Amino acid sequence: MHCGIVCAVQTNRLLNTAAKRELAASESIRKAPVVGLETMNGGAVRLVAPTRGALLVFEGIDRSGKSSQAKLLYERLVKEGVKAKLLGFPDRSTPVGKLISAALAGKSKPPPQVLHLLFAANRWELQPQMNQWLNDGFVLIVDRYSFSGLAYSTTAANYLAAAAAASKAVAKENSEHFEEEVQAAVPIGEAFAKATEEGLPTPDRVFFLDIKPEDTLGREGYGEEVYESLELQRMVYSAYAKFGTLPYWRSFSVKGLSSADVHLMILAEVKALFDQLRIKEEKEAAGGACKIQRALLWG
Repeated sequence: MHCGIVCAVQTNRLLNTAAKRELAASESIRKAPVVGLETMNGGAVRLVAPTRGALLVFEGIDRSGKSSQAKLLYERLVKEGVKAKLLGFPDRSTPVGKLISAALAGKSKPPPQVLHLLFAANRWELQPQMNQWLNDGFVLIVDRYSFSGLAYSTTAANYLAAAAAASKAVAKENSEHFEEEVQAAVPIGEAFAKATEEGLPTPDRVFFLDIKPEDTLGREGYGEEVYESLELQRMVYSAYAKFGTLPYWRSFSVKGLSSADVHLMILAEVKALFDQLRIKEEKEAAGGACKIQRALLWG
């Protein structure tokens, strides 16, 4: 039998037999009391990463705390001797990232379609390096990924289109750039947004920090970028809901929790994932068959 067919069959069997068990375990982790997680099994939690590496993504609305949690997890992994890299999108250090940074700061106003393509290009320009790190066994911790691209690009464009339509007469009377503004407000479809991201590596886990937009208004730095308006953040929050059924998506309600408490919940989920991935590696080694390949996003 062809190696690709063998791999596909093995992958399906492993995923099907483990799926219910994995989801039940992670659900119990999220519902368990935070107290005591740091001393599971009578000692400090040990995070032993799989040799295949892992792709861990943090998602959430603006000021949800995801950047802080990504950094905490990275520091914990490094402390325990795990090979890890901390990334964030947009990566504003690249040529594409600098264009994005200018747009988010309001210094330029590209059409939403162009801005979405810039965000996607920013991920693609780092894709070869990400794949190399994963192949070398690194755990990649990523602050925002393609899910932000879909949630923000589609809602922001639709928000602008609705606003333009609602104030068409006023805008035409008062703006010298009315036609440009209407053109820039053409909605973005989900199919278009997904197509630009198809083929990027699929995460092993996405940690969604679930907090409502109203609860982030008072957080430091809120309102500094163009997407940070309450109405738009509400739309983005709703857009994230469509990802909740993805098998690698994990949602954590973080309202009222300290950063340390959220970190401990995520640690427990990461430990469960690492254990699961190492078991898969052992089965692959014992079977002597093809190694399970990493899935591609939206493929």
